[in-house]
Formats: sequence, structure tokens, C-alpha cells
Amino acid sequence: QSRFYRSIEATTRYKYDYPLDIWSVGCVLFELYTKIPLFPSVDEFDHFKMITQIFGMPHKNMIESFKSYFKLIKKEQVRTSKYSMYDKILNYIDNYNYYNVLNSSQEIIKSKIIKHVSNVETSSYEFDVLCYIISNMLILDPYQRIDIDQAICINQLTIDEYLNF
Repeated sequence: QSRFYRSIEATTRYKYDYPLDIWSVGCVLFELYTKIPLFPSVDEFDHFKMITQIFGMPHKNMIESFKSYFKLIKKEQVRTSKYSMYDKILNYIDNYNYYNVLNSSQEIIKSKIIKHVSNVETSSYEFDVLCYIISNMLILDPYQRIDIDQAICINQLTIDEYLNF
């Protein structure tokens, strides 16, 4: 999975499943609309930090899973090229300010799109639906993300309304 589109669970080595691909699609949709990546990170630590700065820290189970994975690497004395990066992520998690006030993910996506796209019709129903779909594809908890069937249904409702069906 390319880093710009990598889900939080891929970075933290949490359970992988189809929601990982939903995250990637959300990142791609954002980039198709704005022509810039949502998370233009230089490494996995930078990527993790960008995600948490926008959406907050992942849930406790995901963090604990990552900590267990990292402890196993340390215990087995497996030195990978990512060892120092994992250590940086753990330090970041331990020092994270949980009192950051975050807007809703939909409002964050809207503001980022508005920042990068000139002449966007922010009051349109289609724009709201786009932001809704992207923000629900980018929910940190992979099992709370919208699935592809739900996204298609929302999109179909938009097309039907546009065509006055």
C-alpha cells in the first residue's frame, strides 16, 4: 500500500481487512478532487503524525496492538529499517496531547478541499455528499468506516436527486 494512501491500521500493524482499502479509496477521492494528496508524508512516522493531527489518536485497542508488535520486535531483537520509526511513533503516542479539540472529520475534509480547490461550490448537495463519503471512508476505527455498498448507495441517491427521479 502506497504511503500516501496507507491506513492507520497498516501503519500500526493492526488487523488488516477490507476497510484498509476503503481508507485508500477515501484518500484517492480527496486527491482526485484537489489534485494533492491528503497525507503527503515522508515516512511512516510523519504519516502517523499527519493522520492523528487531523483525526486524533486511534482507539486504545489499535495502540495496544502496535505496542505489543513493537515489544515483540524488541524482544526478538529484530532490527529492521523501521525500528527507529516505530520507536518515534511510540514516543509520539506516549506524549500525545489528548485534549486537542477536533472538529468533525467531515468539516476537516471540507476545509481542506476548500483550501486547495478554487471555485468549489460549497453549498451544493453534491459537495456535501462528497465530503460525507470521504470523511466516512477516513474514520480511524476500520470497523466504523463506511463500506463500498453504503458509499455506492449514497452516490446513487445523489445521482437520482440530480436527475430528479
